[in-house]
Parts: sequence; C-alpha cells; structure tokens
Amino acid sequence: MNLLVSELLLYWYFCVPEWVVHLYTGKYFCRISDKVYDEVNRFVDSLGPEHDVNRIIIDGHWIPEALLYVAFHAYDVWGYEGLKALLHHNLLDYSKTLSIGGKYGYYVKNYGPDYTLDIIRFTYKVLDYIKDDMSLLLNMLKEGIETYEIIKKIDEKWVSGIENLKSFLSILKREDIIKFLESLIDVVSRLRDCMCICVDEVTWLTWRDLNESRKNYCPLCGCVVNPSEPHILIPNEYGEKLTYKLLGIVLNYLRLKLMNTLDRG
Repeated sequence: MNLLVSELLLYWYFCVPEWVVHLYTGKYFCRISDKVYDEVNRFVDSLGPEHDVNRIIIDGHWIPEALLYVAFHAYDVWGYEGLKALLHHNLLDYSKTLSIGGKYGYYVKNYGPDYTLDIIRFTYKVLDYIKDDMSLLLNMLKEGIETYEIIKKIDEKWVSGIENLKSFLSILKREDIIKFLESLIDVVSRLRDCMCICVDEVTWLTWRDLNESRKNYCPLCGCVVNPSEPHILIPNEYGEKLTYKLLGIVLNYLRLKLMNTLDRG
C-alpha cells in the first residue's frame, strides 16, 4: 500500500469516533433510532477517508453543494431520520478532528475538555450556516424565482458556488425539493438543542484517549480502579475499551446518599 494512503487511513481511523459513540449519543441525546443510524454509519464510513469530501468545512461553512447531494441521498433512503443521522455523524467526526489536533487538541490533552468550548461553538456555527444556506435556496423556490436567477444567486452566495451544474439542476427539478429543504432546516434546529452534550462526550473520550494513564481512574473519586475490584462500566454500551470505570464502593455511596435524600423528602 502507498505510504501516503496508509497514513491517511491511519489518520482517518483515529480522527473519527467509534460507531458505538455515534449510536449512543444519537439515541440518548438526539433521539435517533439505532436501526437508521447504524445504516447511515455504514453508508458514510463505507468510503473510508473519502467520505470527508462530502464534509469540507471552510470557516464554519459546510460546502452547501456537497451537503445538498449527500443529504438528498440520505433523505431518499432513510427520510427525515436519515438526515438527522447524517448530520449528527459528520458533526461528531468534525468535533473529534478538532479535539485531537492543533490548538484545541493541545488544550484537550493538557487541560481537559472543559477548555474546549470553542469546539462546541464551531459546531453551532456550522449548523447556523447550513440553515442560512439552505434557507436562501428554499425561500427562492417558494417565491417562484426563475431557475436562472436561482442559479445565479446561489453561485454568488454559497461558499465555492456551484461546481456541478447538471447535478444541481436535477435537484432543483425534483418535486420534493421544498419538503426536503424544510426537513433539513428542521433537523438543523433540533440538532442545535442536543449537539452540545454530544460534542462534550467526544471531547471527554478524546481526553481519555490522549491520556492513557487516566483510563483506569474513577471519574468521581479519582482513585485507580484495578480490574479485580468491583466496578461499573459507564456507559455499559461502550464496552471495556471506552467506558469510564466507576468504583463499586463509590456507586454504593451515591445510592445510599440518594436514598437518604429521598427519605428526607
């Protein structure tokens, strides 16, 4: 295998969250069904590093034309839920890339994820630009603007303009274009309510990956958790590799404290 290709594959492997993280955060934080998300995961990552071509982000702008085509495919196959899973997957990948390298990676490794609020702000910036870009197209279609004028305006306003005019025209001619754009914009609004906690989860996991010695520390008491000691994996869905190990004695203390609080109430 070509050395450059193998390096790209290695970079891609370590710069995207595991599927279980996508599924867990999507299900519990953003209410995306496991079945749809699992299929979207396989679709997005089936291209390996090349899937990033569909998610080129310039100063917070996800290139609108690239997003339009891949989002329409997800919408055709999985509907509204597919759009949600597609955006969620790519935004998690984006946040992982930010948290593992450059200045944000430095902050995550040395100071912890609490110093990476800018990663969350960047994620919101991407969502806001998606809404602005797609609303521009939607509003012109609703107003009945001539196709030539739409193309001219989009080519001026969208980052990178229109590179594949034939494909763009075929999208404009679709009968469900307005419903699709409305669904995409609604997905953006809903993800804005839940991506904060998803990105936070990714940065915490990245911090643990970048600090090997921290993996066996109980996050509540700070003590080392030996494999032979009773402990709970939090969350259990992640499996041994990714979960936080919570000491059993700490968990029992928390349960007792909770029961006492409830009794007093």
